[in-house]
Amino acid sequence: MFSTGLNMKDFLSAKVSFEGLLLWSGALVCVFTATAFLGGLGWLCEITSHFRVQYAAGLSVLAGFFCLRRKLRIAAIFAAFAAADFIVVAPCFFGAKSPVDSAGHKLRVMLVNVRTENQRYDLVIASINKYRPGLLVLEEVNERWLGELARVREDFPHAIEQPRDDNFGIALYSRIPLNSSKIVALGGTEAPSVTAQLDVGGRRVTVVGTHPLPPGTSENFRLRNEQLHDVAKFVRSQTNPVIVLGDLNATPWSYYFRRFLIESGLTDSSKGRGIHATWPADLFPLRIPIDHCLVSVEIGVVNRTTGNNVGSDHLPIVVDLDLSSGNSREK
Repeated sequence: MFSTGLNMKDFLSAKVSFEGLLLWSGALVCVFTATAFLGGLGWLCEITSHFRVQYAAGLSVLAGFFCLRRKLRIAAIFAAFAAADFIVVAPCFFGAKSPVDSAGHKLRVMLVNVRTENQRYDLVIASINKYRPGLLVLEEVNERWLGELARVREDFPHAIEQPRDDNFGIALYSRIPLNSSKIVALGGTEAPSVTAQLDVGGRRVTVVGTHPLPPGTSENFRLRNEQLHDVAKFVRSQTNPVIVLGDLNATPWSYYFRRFLIESGLTDSSKGRGIHATWPADLFPLRIPIDHCLVSVEIGVVNRTTGNNVGSDHLPIVVDLDLSSGNSREK
């Protein structure tokens, strides 16, 4: 079935050997690669869509191993599935959104999911001081965290905060005056999102900070998708360019993330800049990109980077944006 001279009996008996374990592992990853294309059908399939990079790397190694073992049909199958994963991931390395005007008005934005139970306040504060963003969104903050962050709060005279103890507290800090800042409920949960407007170089921009539920159950999956849909509707209702920052609990390869980009008209700031994996921070081989900065087409992306470990299970993201005057937003 898998190689010349390898029948079903050989395949089943191989499971007790090292080579057999590799064969079965590769077959399972091939199944996950296939179900990842069916993310729109349900939450279990969608979960498998988030690990495309790991699938591609693992299957490539297995293809090389079986090629050396002269089991070329197995190697070819694994290589084909690895190629499918690489094709899905490849757009992350092409089509970078360039600044409208390199001499224009810049805004550095930063997103930090601090993790409520994390107590490395010093690392979070050091990271904020290192990157010195003009606009900062903090997620999973409670009263304790806001108290500890008072040391950097002085550098951000404009803020709106909604602390919670359930990992869905949120805060927006800005060095630039905020207009119409408010806490809003988007989607069917009580998890707060934050919205505000600010003027950069004479141009008004709408900012949204949001944190949908992780899709670990079918119900949370539904609620996450509902919140993404409502955020997209909110973005479409704006006449200003929009910046969305948040732990969206979805990777660029998720069916629902791609649908969100289409519905909102936003662009992923990481597009063409590689894979900025942020979670889980301490498990590099399994790390996936679920923390995002998304922008309207009029906003240029100068640079994007992943911050250092701050003791959370997420790494921060830092994005330099160009808000030079350009074409008006087409709705």
